[in-house]
Amino acid sequence: MIDNNKDSVINEEEFKVTTTLTTNNYQALPNITRLNLKKNKFDFDFIKTIGKGSFGKVKLVIEKETGKGYAAKILNKKLIIKLKKAKYVNSEKTILNELDHPNIVKLYCTFQDEDNLYFILEYCPNGDLLSQIKIAGCFQSNVAQFYAAEILLTLEYLHSKGVAHRDLKPENILMAKNMHTRLSDFGSSKNLGTDPKSKSGSFIGTAEYVCPELLTEKSAGKQADLWSFGCLLYQLISGNLPFKGFNEYQTFQLIIKRELTFPEKFDTQAQDLVQKLLNLDPFARPTFEEMKKHPFFNGINWDTVQTQEPPIIIPIEPSTPYCSSPSSLRKKRSMSLGSPSLNNLISSGNNSPNNNNSSTITSTNQSPQVLSQQQQQQQQQQQQQQSDSTKTKIVQPTISNLHRERSSTQDPSSPFLKTISNISSSSSMSSTNLSNINNNNNNENISNSPRIPQTPRILIKSTIVLTMDKEKKKQVKDQQKDLIWNQFLLPNDEIIIGSVALEKKTGLISKKRQLIVTDTPRIFYIDPYKMILTGEIPVDSTLSSQCKSNRHFTIQSKGRTRHFYDLEGKSSLWSDLINELNLLTIK
Repeated sequence: MIDNNKDSVINEEEFKVTTTLTTNNYQALPNITRLNLKKNKFDFDFIKTIGKGSFGKVKLVIEKETGKGYAAKILNKKLIIKLKKAKYVNSEKTILNELDHPNIVKLYCTFQDEDNLYFILEYCPNGDLLSQIKIAGCFQSNVAQFYAAEILLTLEYLHSKGVAHRDLKPENILMAKNMHTRLSDFGSSKNLGTDPKSKSGSFIGTAEYVCPELLTEKSAGKQADLWSFGCLLYQLISGNLPFKGFNEYQTFQLIIKRELTFPEKFDTQAQDLVQKLLNLDPFARPTFEEMKKHPFFNGINWDTVQTQEPPIIIPIEPSTPYCSSPSSLRKKRSMSLGSPSLNNLISSGNNSPNNNNSSTITSTNQSPQVLSQQQQQQQQQQQQQQSDSTKTKIVQPTISNLHRERSSTQDPSSPFLKTISNISSSSSMSSTNLSNINNNNNNENISNSPRIPQTPRILIKSTIVLTMDKEKKKQVKDQQKDLIWNQFLLPNDEIIIGSVALEKKTGLISKKRQLIVTDTPRIFYIDPYKMILTGEIPVDSTLSSQCKSNRHFTIQSKGRTRHFYDLEGKSSLWSDLINELNLLTIK
C-alpha cells in the first residue's frame, strides 16, 4: 500500500478503551449483552489464529461472560507507527462505528494495551469470497448474480454515507455462517462526502483492482469502487482477473490501455455490465439504479436479497472452457500476476508471514521463465505418477514411501510416528498411525482398476482443535506436510482433522472418494484417481450426520443428503466428527 499521508502517531484519546456500538448496531447484533461496558483482553479467551495481515493477526476469541465468538483483529502499535499508518487505523475504527448494514462486518468494541490495538469484530466462520472462488473454480450464473447483487447493495449503502471503500476485492468480502457476505477491512476507506466529484490523492489499493484514473491522474473518487466491482464480477463469472500482467507495471499498463478480453462462453449479459463498469471515464460508469435495472440482475428482488437463502456454490469442473481450475488461481491477488499458481505456492512450502497481506501493493522478482519450469516439473511428475500407476510395482506418494520405510522397522522413535504419538497422548487426539493405513486391496481387482493413493486415516476431534496452542498446531501441520491432499487446502495454515477413503453412493452408483474435513471448518471430497475436488458440503446450522450402520453414514446440509460407506466399519467415528464441527463455527 502506497500513500502520501504523514500521520505517524496513534491518537490515544480517539482509540481509547470503549465500546463503539450505537443503539442501532446493538439491535442488529444480538451477541452483545450490554453497552457502555469497558472491555479488555482479559474478558476474552483467545482460541486460535484465523488470519494474518500487514500489522498483526486475527484471532478467534470467545467472550467469557457470554460464551459468544468474535474475531479479534490485533494490530501492533510499533509497526503501525513505523509504517505511518496510524490515520488508517483510526479511520477504520471511526467508519466502522458509523456504519450499520447487514452486509458490513459489525464492530463490537475496541481497546488497547501497551503493545497492541484490538478490534473485536463479528466472526465469519466461512472464510472469504476468494476461498469460495478457489473451491468452485468459478460461479454459476445464478450464484454470481446473487453475490454481485449483495455486494452492489453494500456499495450503494457505503456511497450514500459518503464512504469510498477503495480496496474492494474478494479477500475483503467475508462469508458469514449463513453464507451471506460481510464487507470488511476498512483501513483504506475514506469519507469523501456526498459530492460525486470529490476525490482523494492517496495511492492505495490492490494492483489488479486499481482504477485507471488513480494511475493517470493520481486521484480517484467513489467511482473507483465501481471499477473494482467490475473486476470482481468478471472474476466471479470466469475465475480469472480481467487485467493480468507478469508484474504490477504490466498490470497497470493493461488497466490504463483497457486491454480487456472476455472468454468465449462468458455470460453475455454479465459481459455488457462489466464493459460498462470498466469504463475509462469514471463518470460514465453506471449508477446504482442503472445497475439494478440491468438485464444481468433480472429476477433479483432487491428488497429481499439480504434475507434470501443464498444459492449453493457448486464446484465447476476445470474442463469448463471459460472457468479456471481452483488450483490456477493465485494464492493472493495482491501479488504480481506473474506469481506462481496456488499449487506451486503450496508445493514449494511458501510460509512467508506476509502471504496474507492482501491490502499491500507489492511485486515479486520471480520471472515467468522460472514459473514455466516449475509448471513443467509439476506436469512431468504427474505424468510419471500416471505412468507408474499402470505398472505391477506401483510407486506410492511420498507419505506412503515414508510409511513403507519406517513401518518396516516399526521404530517408535521414528520422527514421523513420534509426532503422531505425542500429539495423541497429550491431547487425547484420535489419529491412525501410519502403520494402520487402510488397505482394501482384497476387495478390489487391482489389475483392472487404477490404484488409489494410500495415505493415513486422520481423526482429530473438534474439542481438541479448540484447545490447541500455536506449537501444537504447528506440530500437526508439520506431521501433515507430505500429505497428497494438501494441494486442496486453503493457504491459511488450514489443517486436516479428518481424512478417510470411502465409497460415496448416489442411487445405484458407487464411487471411491477421499473425504476431507478441515479445521476451517470445511468438508469436501476428492476423486482419488483424477485428484480433483468433486464436491463440497456446506458447514452451517443445517449440517448434521447420522450413523446408519457400522459401514453406512449420511451427511445432511442445506436439505441435501449424501451417503458414505466406510469399508472398515467405523462410520460412527466420522459421523461424530461431522456433528462436532459446529464447535468450530462459534458465532
